Amino acid sequence: MKVVCLWHATEDEILYIKNAVPAGVEVVSPKGDYFSRFECTYSDVERHSMDADALIGWTLPKGIVEISNKLKVLSWLHSGVDDLTQMGVLALAKQRGFK
Repeated sequence: MKVVCLWHATEDEILYIKNAVPAGVEVVSPKGDYFSRFECTYSDVERHSMDADALIGWTLPKGIVEISNKLKVLSWLHSGVDDLTQMGVLALAKQRGFK
């Protein structure tokens, strides 16, 4: 199983998530320069998201959900889902059956 953090997570944040999921789950986040550590771009997470089982984030780069063919869980760290509705993510979630 693979969890992708859609922000530039610190080592402590990654460790926190690893301690909360079953042993052996891979937890990754984008590396490198950023404008805001709580956002990422499509290119930051594209290679990780293709085989991700779960995405966690405050923002969702346009197109990431569409290429995440194994996606089972989307953890949206905001209240409200207006952005997800406008992006068509909720319709895709319903179609694919992920939570």
